[in-house]
Amino acid sequence: MNYNNAIKDSLQTYTSTEELSALKEKIETHSSTPLLVDSPLVDDEVFIDTTSSLVDFDFDFDGSALTSVHSKENAIKSIFEKHKSDFENQFNEFRFRFEKHISFEEIPIDFESNIERELITLLNLNKIFTVNYISQWVIDSYDKDKSLINILKLLGNLDYDLLGSEITLVFAAVLSNKNTEIKEYALRVQEKWMDYHYHKILSQSELKPKWIDDYRKELLSIYKEINGIVK
Repeated sequence: MNYNNAIKDSLQTYTSTEELSALKEKIETHSSTPLLVDSPLVDDEVFIDTTSSLVDFDFDFDGSALTSVHSKENAIKSIFEKHKSDFENQFNEFRFRFEKHISFEEIPIDFESNIERELITLLNLNKIFTVNYISQWVIDSYDKDKSLINILKLLGNLDYDLLGSEITLVFAAVLSNKNTEIKEYALRVQEKWMDYHYHKILSQSELKPKWIDDYRKELLSIYKEINGIVK
């Protein structure tokens, strides 16, 4: 994995701190010895191409000189740990408000509420972590109609690119819920997204009652028309 893939796709995707930006600028002036960093923010190991001169690589970071691969790795890890801790604190505060909100309030459709803006911020900071928690909330709320409908309303207000293809598995699971209103909200998001992955799931589904299955078939037809699919 080269430097661009590692530092831009891994660090910048999941962090946005000024410290990482400053560190990136200093690292990117050097080239091509892989440095292994075990990132606490992502599941996979992250490879960063740093300097070809491991011993002579010097720069000041927070007032200290980094003179070895070891110190560079520790510096990056410490930034990750700080960011992870800050993010988890922010997320835990949000989780308390979110769980209370979906249980007792109503999520508006096509209107950006405060709770939605907070969720968007967290998704931009760390998509994988946040989407995983969304999936867990769906599972935990599966037998709680009001909470589950509110989650589906909230997700339906968001852009598909903000959530990613993994979120379609959440909606696939919800389609088997016995509550017809829940299935309706699970289908409604496809009107906005017209996502290929969700289309494949719906094309292999069969829902009850008949009117909700007719809605599913209508979404399939709309998708085919938009994408010029003949069959």
